[in-house]
This record gives sequence, C-alpha cells and structure tokens, in this order.
Amino acid sequence: MDLPNSEFLLELSLKPAADLLEARDYQINIAKSILRRGNSLVIMPTALGKTFIAILAMAKYVKEMHEGKRKRKKFLFLTPTKPLANQQAKRILELIDFGENEKGGLNSEKIEELNANSTIRLTGLNDPEIDSKKLKRKKKAKDTPPQPVMLMTGENAPEKRSALWKSDEIWCYAATPQTVEFDVLAGRMDLSDFCLVVLDEAHRAVKDYSYSFVAREASKRGLLLIGLTASPSADRKMIDEICMNLNVRNIEIRSETDIDVRKYAHEIKLDWVFVDLPEEMQKIKRQLLELLKEALAQLKELGAMGSVEMKSHKRELLALRHRALANLNGDPANYHILSVHARAMNISHAIDLIEIEGASALLEFMREMEGREKQSKAVRGILADPRWLAAQRDCMEFLEKGKEHPKFEKLVGILKKQPLGGGKAIVFAHYRNTVKKITKVLGEIEGIRPVEFIGKSKGGMGQKAQQQAMQEFRDGKYNVLVATSVAEEGLDIPDVELVVFFESVPSEIRLIQRRGRTGRIKDGKAIVLITKGSKDEALFWSSKYKEKKMKRVVEGLRTSLLDAGAQNELMGGQARTLLDY
Repeated sequence: MDLPNSEFLLELSLKPAADLLEARDYQINIAKSILRRGNSLVIMPTALGKTFIAILAMAKYVKEMHEGKRKRKKFLFLTPTKPLANQQAKRILELIDFGENEKGGLNSEKIEELNANSTIRLTGLNDPEIDSKKLKRKKKAKDTPPQPVMLMTGENAPEKRSALWKSDEIWCYAATPQTVEFDVLAGRMDLSDFCLVVLDEAHRAVKDYSYSFVAREASKRGLLLIGLTASPSADRKMIDEICMNLNVRNIEIRSETDIDVRKYAHEIKLDWVFVDLPEEMQKIKRQLLELLKEALAQLKELGAMGSVEMKSHKRELLALRHRALANLNGDPANYHILSVHARAMNISHAIDLIEIEGASALLEFMREMEGREKQSKAVRGILADPRWLAAQRDCMEFLEKGKEHPKFEKLVGILKKQPLGGGKAIVFAHYRNTVKKITKVLGEIEGIRPVEFIGKSKGGMGQKAQQQAMQEFRDGKYNVLVATSVAEEGLDIPDVELVVFFESVPSEIRLIQRRGRTGRIKDGKAIVLITKGSKDEALFWSSKYKEKKMKRVVEGLRTSLLDAGAQNELMGGQARTLLDY
C-alpha cells in the first residue's frame, strides 16, 4: 500500500536540517515511484530539486538498513565534475542521517592512517573542507563528528582510494565517474558493496563516457540506478541509449507547466545581443579567409573534397580527417591530404577566434603556433605565409590602440546596467584565455568583483582552488564568476541573477545547462552575445531549434509512457519494460 506523503517522510532517515526544506509533492511522488519501480530516469527542469529526489530514495534505504530490513551497503553519487561532486557531498551529509554517532564514522586516526600525504577532502555541513595535512591537529578536537560521506576523485592517490573503498565507516561516496571506472577495472573497488548509484547530469551516459561503463556494471550487480537530467537530448536515439545503459524501467518527467510544479518554477528570460565586427577585425578576417579558401581549393584538387560552402567547411573537414586516417596504409597520398587538412583546420580556428573571441585570443593562438617545439609542415607553411604575417601584424596594431572585440564593451555595459546589489552574475566563455581576458577587463570596473573558475587540466585550477573560488563567490567576496564549461552543470548558487554567454553554444544541452545557473530562487535572466553573420549566430539558432525539438521529444516520450501506463492497467498490471514503450 502506498503511504501518504506525510507518512512516507517519517519512514526516511533524514537530519533536522531537512525539515527546513520544503518537501514538494512531486519530489516525494517521484522518489516513491523510483523505490517501487526500480531503475529510473528523472527528466525535470533545472532548479526544481532533482538532487533531493535522489536523497529521499537514499534516506529510505538508510532507514531500512538501520531497522535491519535491508543489508548494510553503500551509496555512490556520480557527477561529471569535481566542483559538483563537492557540492553534492555537502548536501548529502547535511540532509541524510547515517546514524554516524551511533554506527561509527571515519575517525581522525583512521583518516590519518589512510590519507597521509594525500589531498583528500572530506565534506561536511559545518566543516566543508578537511585537508588531510591538518588532520593531526584536528584529531585533538574531541567534538569533531565522524564523516560518513567521502569525496572521491582523481585527487586521491590510487593506493589510498583502494583502502577507502573498503572502509566500513563510509556510507556514501560522491565521485567522478572516471575515478570509479579506473578503480573498478583495476580491482580497487567492488560495486557489489553498493546498493544504489545516482548519475547526476545523466545525459552524459552515452557512447564511451565513464557513466555508461559504471551504469552497465552496476546494473549487472542489481544496484538501483537513478539518472537525473534537465536536458536529455533532442535526439530520441540518444535518450534510448541513456535508458539502455541505465537499464531504465521507469521514466519520470516533469515540466514547468505541470500543475504540481508550476508554483515552484521561475522564469528565465533569454535575450540575445548582436555585435558587428569593426573594419579592422573584418580586414584580418578577410586575410585569413583567403588562406582558408586556398587550402580548401587544394583539397579539392587532390580529390579529397568536392565543392564546399564556407558555412559548412568545418563539418566537411572533420569528416575528411576520419576518411584520410582510415586509409593511410592503403594510399600514401593521404599523408599529403592530412597535411593540407591540418593547414585548413588551423586557419579555420583562427577565423573563429577573430570573429567570436577577439583579437587577443587570435594573437595568443598565433604565438602558441610559433612556440611549438615540433612544428609540422602545415604549421611552418602557415607561419611563413605573408598573408598570415600581415594578419598578425594588423592584430597587434589593433590591440596597441586599446581596441578589442566589441563583445567586451557590450559585456561591461550589460553588467553595469544590471544592478547586482547582493546578487551575482556568471559569465561563461569557451576558452581559458578569454576567461582571463574577461576577468581582467571586468576587474577594472568599479563595483564588479570578478573571479575566474576553470578546470584543472593543463595547468588550470586544482580542486582546492576551485572550492575556494566557488565558496568566496557564494559568500559575496566576488559578485561575478567568469567560467568555462566546468561551471555549466549542476552547480547551485541561489542568488545568481544574470548569466551571460560570451559566445553561443553548439547544443541544446549546454544552452539549458548554462541558462539554468540562474532562476533558482527567483526569476532570472540570460543573455547571449553574438557576432552578427558569424558561426556564433548559426550556433545560437541551432541550439534554440534543438531545444524546441528536445521539448517535443520529451513530451512525446511522456505521452507514450502515459499510454503505456493505461495499457498496462488494461493488461492487469503486467510488468512492462522500457522496450514496451
């Protein structure tokens, strides 16, 4: 018998902090559906509490374990990025009562034994970051509560992770999927020790991404899988692949227009602002276009490409590379084709930079090419071309005049016009060099306190630096976060009033994710900066179209599920699987 929602909440192992949250009927109903039906995919707009749904299901399992109704096993909460894993670890520890004071937790002596000289962070409500190097001092504090939630990422040394996965004191791991995949393959962890896996941003569970591997392995062992996403895809085949990888038996869909959701949804107004390239930048672009057309013509002469329109040349070039690489052994002429192809790709990238990012981004790329230790024939040919050198010279002269891409001026104007007050803004940019440039420009404006937020790879920000930047942004030390895609997914910063895209994004998923960083506790606004007549503009309209298509696909899926549910009733409640839909 299905318990009323008020009684269901009494059957969960939640901390008093959870009482401060408003448990919404749709969240409780979805959690109950997951527990009743099994592996589930939850599709719901950003800021409507998908994480809390998973926490309700976990808290039910914990309660049953405490009561002896379920065998004691562990939980795995997967996120695609370390900052998001850190956020979710804090939330889990804040809300779920693992009974750590009675059951025991990871005490400081044990931590010191396992984590000596590592960079593990244990996250908790009142102690968000515990550096293992400080644990010796912390163990003297008798009142430090045990931590049953472990943040597990590549920052942890493999030999330490092996012991931590086996620790009986840890109930839940918030982890990145690559770490889990590596450790399962290396035999450092056994998924049979777990009972439930949450895959946050489950739209990533396709192709060879680590989510797919972990989900399949967990499904083989009978673990409950919960996938959460606001943006599954505009491609029904991709949604089907997600469902197959998660072995989905139940799909829960909610939209902003549903009666039980409507009052909690906040409007996010999406605007776009066009800018025109100044003549100096147009001249640089024309010089580069001449080089690109020459390379494309050469590929045509070699029989590698047919007539190619400039608007679609990048797609054709990517396809050509795959063909040439596949036939290297069969035809040595493909080596020459690949050399010309590399020339075309470098020039095409340079054009994108001057159009979309700015003169400083282009100049940085040109200098990076010059500084490469091993320069290919294609690169040497570009660097020696008088037209390339002329474009580089014009680029430097343009910057020496104190000029830049008009997007920078437009961005400053937008942030000045938007009185942040106690609120905040996020500016997204694709490249790290652009992030640094934006941060520098905004730092010179009174009232704007920017901080950059980028990924770890190739000399970026480490986990500790990311956590510090995000916390200081949340605390108000900074009021503008300038970030790459690492901040796109899932991060919950309630008082972000404005999101600015410095350039368009190519997919509906990234459009939804970036826009969803605002409108979390009140209406928000998102603005996309677009260079008129460029690839920027094409990508924007493409992502908008794909988003509309995705909504149609999801609504069609929901209709199919409702029809299947009605048919199921006619069949006397016979069990059905996703394939029946």
